[in-house]
Amino acid sequence: MTTRRRFVVTLSGVFVLGVALLLSACRPSRTPQPTPFESHPASPFQIYTISPTSTPKPSATRTAPPTLSATPKPTSSSTPSVTAMPAVQNASSATTTPVTTHVPLITNNFRAQVPLLGVALEYFTAPAGWERGLELNIRWARRWAPLAWRDVEPRESEYHWEALAGFESELLAARARGVTAIVNIQYTPEWAQAVPPYACGPIREDKFSALAAFMEQLAARYGSSSPYSVRYWQIGNELDLAPAEVLPDNIYGCWGDLNDPYYGGGHYAAMLKVVYPRIKAADPAAQIIMGGLLLECDPATTTPGVNCINERRWKSGYFLEGVMRSGGGDYFDIYDVHSYAEFRPDLPARMHSYYAWSGSQGGTGLPEKVAFVRQVMGAYGYSNKPIIATELALKCQAPTPDCYEAAAAFVPRVYAEAYGLNLRAALYYPLLADSAYYSLLPSDLTPKPSFHAYRFLSSWLLNTRYERPMTEYAGVTGYEFNQEGTRHVQIVWSTDGTDRIVPIPSSFIQAWDKLGNSIPTVDGQLVIGWSPIYIETQ
Repeated sequence: MTTRRRFVVTLSGVFVLGVALLLSACRPSRTPQPTPFESHPASPFQIYTISPTSTPKPSATRTAPPTLSATPKPTSSSTPSVTAMPAVQNASSATTTPVTTHVPLITNNFRAQVPLLGVALEYFTAPAGWERGLELNIRWARRWAPLAWRDVEPRESEYHWEALAGFESELLAARARGVTAIVNIQYTPEWAQAVPPYACGPIREDKFSALAAFMEQLAARYGSSSPYSVRYWQIGNELDLAPAEVLPDNIYGCWGDLNDPYYGGGHYAAMLKVVYPRIKAADPAAQIIMGGLLLECDPATTTPGVNCINERRWKSGYFLEGVMRSGGGDYFDIYDVHSYAEFRPDLPARMHSYYAWSGSQGGTGLPEKVAFVRQVMGAYGYSNKPIIATELALKCQAPTPDCYEAAAAFVPRVYAEAYGLNLRAALYYPLLADSAYYSLLPSDLTPKPSFHAYRFLSSWLLNTRYERPMTEYAGVTGYEFNQEGTRHVQIVWSTDGTDRIVPIPSSFIQAWDKLGNSIPTVDGQLVIGWSPIYIETQ
């Protein structure tokens, strides 16, 4: 009798468990599905690989720039000897040490993200807008407050890693939310400066090995196999400025050499040749990003004082070629474009790039800059080198409603162009600032129209893949995305800025403006103007 009762209880338990499982299967899932564009993009421990291009390097045929007169570059008065630094311990070490394996970071903060999207912010902290930035479904975050070499190694061979305690907390926060961090290295210590007292400037050639030792240890401590999981390191920022153009401690780089027809690009390449192998030795998965360039003028198509602000800015356009012709192409993995536009109500597009990259109708300037970069790199055999853009924005000189509207329109246009250009990442700069009217947020975290435009853009790009440029509408430029294989989203605007009346597609569902407001159709037609709109179709 006891046995039979146990049998009945067991069958009842199985019946109850079966009903529970059936009900669970019928309940809608609350976990966002990974985007088909990239497998499980929000995983905090996923490794994404961007392989450097390795192709034959034909001789370049570009015309060398003319030699310009300039003020001689200052030099340091002494040359202290280099203290050899020990390499990171390798497998041949006589001492056997335990191997630490960092398991995937378990987090409940699953967050859907769009693989291309990112922002640049000062710190990965709440006061810097970190949580608001996560609302934009970003994958990438660039910490524009540099990791300062001089803070860690104020005296040669004397390291103070405790100076990075706050930095470490930020990296852990980024990893916990599935954000891929880009870390910028700047601020040369006094003992390694080629142009004292410029911490932003070039490094002495005899101190390249000291920077290599520092970067090797940095990659070992914080690289892909560490709990911090940093893979993307950027050495320098906006290098194509000369020390004479900036203050010694400014956020810009200042590697420009007025005495060099290639503006110092060769010196930067020489540094990369020493530093790059040491980083890769410490972390083979590391990706080295060339310091972004202002690249304000194309020296082949502009004239100083006419459509390029001055001779220095014109000459700085040769910096990238200086890097490439000196053999630097093998010693960085990714090129970084910085592309800014300004509000131009006098032009059909309501925007124009700094300074003369856009055409006469206006535009963001990003397609023209990317074409220039690919032309220069292609002349040396690197036309397929991956490109990212870590600083994109439309600048407002004053907080006017008209400029804020143009800045909001800039967001879907420049990001759609970034997809069409096959960029690997596109980051808006800056996320938060009070002094810059072109930020997405002020310090009180109240969203500007551009923030709303970015958030609406990111909501549509979730679970989508880029398909093609649009050619269906006369006088209209745009790009189409496939959403989960069932619907399509088109981001379109008038090519010349004038209103275009187009028939709606046969599979039309709905249309929205840049901020997410519904746009009505009239007699089966839509008006497409200078400001991008979204068209959803089946």
